[in-house]
Formats: sequence, C-alpha cells, structure tokens
Amino acid sequence: MGISISHFELMPLGSLNALHKNKQSRLGLYLCLDEKYYTEYTPWHQFGDASVEDLIQLIKENKTPRFLMNLFELDSKKDQISHREFKNHGFNCESEFVSKYKVTSLSHALKTIETSQTPKLRLDFNNCLESTQAMTFWSELSQKERFRLDYLEDITECESTVLRLLELGAPLARDRNSSHQAKYPISIFKPNIDEVISEAPKAIYSSYMTSSLGIYQSYLSLMQGGDLEEYHGIVTPNLYENEFNLFEQKGHFHKINDKSITLLYEMIKGLEWKQLV
Repeated sequence: MGISISHFELMPLGSLNALHKNKQSRLGLYLCLDEKYYTEYTPWHQFGDASVEDLIQLIKENKTPRFLMNLFELDSKKDQISHREFKNHGFNCESEFVSKYKVTSLSHALKTIETSQTPKLRLDFNNCLESTQAMTFWSELSQKERFRLDYLEDITECESTVLRLLELGAPLARDRNSSHQAKYPISIFKPNIDEVISEAPKAIYSSYMTSSLGIYQSYLSLMQGGDLEEYHGIVTPNLYENEFNLFEQKGHFHKINDKSITLLYEMIKGLEWKQLV
C-alpha cells in the first residue's frame, strides 16, 4: 500500500463558526492511495482533530485512521454508486423548507428563531451554552417555537443537562458529544471524519465544511446508505474561495453536477504529489 500526499489551503469568505476567526485560512491534505484512489483531510483543531502533521506521522507509523481507509474504499467504488436526487437544508440562510443555522450564544439562538421565516429550523450550538443557559433557552420557547425546531445540535457539553432536556422533549442531535451515554434521537454523521454512524433513530449526513472533494465524498456516502427522505447537510455553498459548483438545485432537490466532478478530479490528479509511504 502506497500513500502520497499534497497540501492545500482553503480561504474562507468569512467566519465559519463560533470558534473560527474571521477569514482565517484552513490547511488540509489531499491523499492518494496506490496512485488510484483519492480522499482529503481538513481538520478542525478547535474541536480536537489531529493536525495535518500529526496525521502524516500516523500514516508513517502504519496507523492510518479507519475513516481515511473508508474514504479510499468509497472513492474506489464511486463509479458503481447510483446517483439520485437528495434534499438539503439551507445553510445559514433562509429556505422554503428547512434551514440550519450556526448559533454562537443564547441571544443569537433566540434571535434566529424570532427572525427566521423558514418553516423548520436546525440550530447548531457547537456546545456554546452552559448548563443553565441551555435550560433557559428551552424554557423561554413557546410551544409554537418548539414545534418549528427540527433539532438542536450539540447544545451543551453537560450530559446531565442533555438528559434533562431529553426528558422535557427537546429534539437534540449529537455531533461532537461522542462520550455522552445519553440516547440522542438524532445523530449527525460526517463521513469525512467519523468512522461509523452512531446508533440513533435518525441520521443526518453532513459534510465537514471541507474541500470540494470532501463534500463530494460525503455525498457518495449519503448515496450509499442514507435516508433520502430526510434533509441532509451535504451542500454548504459560498464558504471558500474557488469552490467547485458540485450540485444543481431545483426546488428542495439537489443533483450532482457531473462536469464539475470531472474538473475536480482533473485538478486533483494534476497536483504535485509527494510519496509518503
């Protein structure tokens, strides 16, 4: 098994979440297995991901993470995967059906609910609320406002508060709180970094605010095993400079743009590669 690498840098058009400084670039790594299969790695060090340098060291030590091998395998099967339309929530913007917003504080979350006109909302807190704030947030919502909430993602790190909110009927979703034993009704599955889908009645597939290759491979994973009746979080447009236009949209349905995928792989294959192992 031979793995080659090529470094890249993503240039954000603005702040990406509560822990990301405005327009701070993100460093990532393209990887190639046996000169045939490709994937990428764009870590969030703010959330504890291994750095690019640490990942390179793991590969040199023959400790390539399982999720990367899963992505290489996915790339090897991409021509056999059936392409279908899928539904995607609006990302930090209004939509006719479902929108997901990154929120950074209690007041921000309440203001988003107050001002948004989208019928169903998904709020991603990235664990920004303390225990008391999380309880305050839920208690201040009217029944009508609660009904509009499709899910609340990583509302707090405090597991006892999570358990209490679940008892009160809050629609909680888990992304980063993997150590929690609480039975979340919804899980966020990110093929770019997650090894397996956590057990939950509903799984939402999501890209990792990553490069175009990473977004495409999240889409492939959805096509392979996701519930296409659900709204997912694959499409995250206008995050970085020089993005590929991977999808075409009609109403709330998205479909793959084959020409963009061809151009994407031509670009990747034309990069300067360094043999690692």
